Amino acid sequence: MNINSFWYNIIMITVMMCLRRTCSVRQVVCVFIMLGGAYYLISRSLGPEFGGAIGIVFSLANAVAAAMYVVGFAETIRDILKVHTICVGLFQSADSC
Repeated sequence: MNINSFWYNIIMITVMMCLRRTCSVRQVVCVFIMLGGAYYLISRSLGPEFGGAIGIVFSLANAVAAAMYVVGFAETIRDILKVHTICVGLFQSADSC
């Protein structure tokens, strides 16, 4: 492999990547995004097989993230109430605050 073919390959790979990027940007910009947001774009660009698989993982990740947000919010409120010595809860006695 000589130096000329090496640089030829690098230039061709760069050109192909730029063309592919341009086509994918055109698809994202020119398409009216329906309901689904990121999942719609992923399934549109990757096809139904990969888009469906990624969509399932995406929805599970969103469900876990929502649960973590709720737990984090509740712990923050609990800590704020502890600092201000306010007892809230069904199973707490007045001396355990």
